[in-house]
Amino acid sequence: MAGNPQKRLARTTTIGNLKGGSGKTTNAVNLACMLAHGIGDQPPARVLFVDLEPLRTASRWLGAEAPDAERSSAVLFHAVPRNGDRPAHLERLRAAIQRAENEPVDIVPAHADGLEAADGIRGKEFDLKDNLALLAEDYDHVFLDLPGSRTGRLARSSLVASSGVLVPLQPGGNSIESTMDFFEMVEEIRRGANPLLSVDGIVISTAGSRGDVDAQIAAESLAEVLSYYRVFTSRIRTLKAIQRASSFRVSVKQMGDREAIRDYTALAEEWMEAIGQAGAAN
Repeated sequence: MAGNPQKRLARTTTIGNLKGGSGKTTNAVNLACMLAHGIGDQPPARVLFVDLEPLRTASRWLGAEAPDAERSSAVLFHAVPRNGDRPAHLERLRAAIQRAENEPVDIVPAHADGLEAADGIRGKEFDLKDNLALLAEDYDHVFLDLPGSRTGRLARSSLVASSGVLVPLQPGGNSIESTMDFFEMVEEIRRGANPLLSVDGIVISTAGSRGDVDAQIAAESLAEVLSYYRVFTSRIRTLKAIQRASSFRVSVKQMGDREAIRDYTALAEEWMEAIGQAGAAN
């Protein structure tokens, strides 16, 4: 309850990169669900997933459908009233939250038109942060899943609202360059609107028979050009179980695939250590 000094407020984390196909949604969904199920001897966390991708990939994965823009993540970009209308505004926010179909996670689903409209509005980059603050006591973790190739209000507002950012990277093509472009935006936000924004780290996804080799090459390249950011030792392999999980609208935890669970357990534990919550009760 408000005023309780022992109450932990939600930690908001952006999962982002400017390159599509880097594993943002896959990692965001599975990391969120791992925490919600509980990791090791830690109790299940109260998790809110916010889908900010107009393609609605995460919303479909978690079995959520926004009937209209007002009951979608677009509502989080409305200005918070500064008068007696705040209780009604909070009810509108909560009306946009759904329970995932098969996972112990709450989700604010995406609505393509609503997000397109929100992204086109310049300025007002604190609205998302202000709205999430109204929900902060209800959750332990809030995850923001960003679209790729977008540098407008969605991305900037997410970084302003977040305590930290986790950056997925899949080796190949211009992945390193796109990651560097994303970090330029991160550093711009840290110099201005959110100086406390933490870079939690970079997680490398691997694919194909050369996966381990490509991951090592990517890690070495990152060490040269982005040496001041942490690169997680955990690797997320592109396994068929992950693709099946999406089709069945569940996480890899629910699928029960040992290798996929091992990968995401390792990532979750390393990430929790990075943000200083390893071994802490939620």
